[in-house]
Amino acid sequence: MNNKHKHDWPVLIARQVESGDGVAKFCRENNLNSKSFYNNHSKLGASQTTTTFVKVQTQLCAPQVLRLTLGNYTLDIPINVEPQFLATLLRELA
Repeated sequence: MNNKHKHDWPVLIARQVESGDGVAKFCRENNLNSKSFYNNHSKLGASQTTTTFVKVQTQLCAPQVLRLTLGNYTLDIPINVEPQFLATLLRELA
């Protein structure tokens, strides 16, 4: 695929992006000169590249807690509890 015509580069660049491979790997696998790839990519400019948007969904995480379980009993303690309180609690439960 050496000496690519100008009209081939947009297709090649799109294929590289779609492949998810890095430029070096894509060029190596398609027998392309990576310097030529970068040069033609620059010549085409940002107007030839496509941007895709990915919908991101977030969910709130439950507050972080320290959960102590003994048999059927559970005690949830906030993660930011004072260490002295936790030490006293554990000493009393022992």
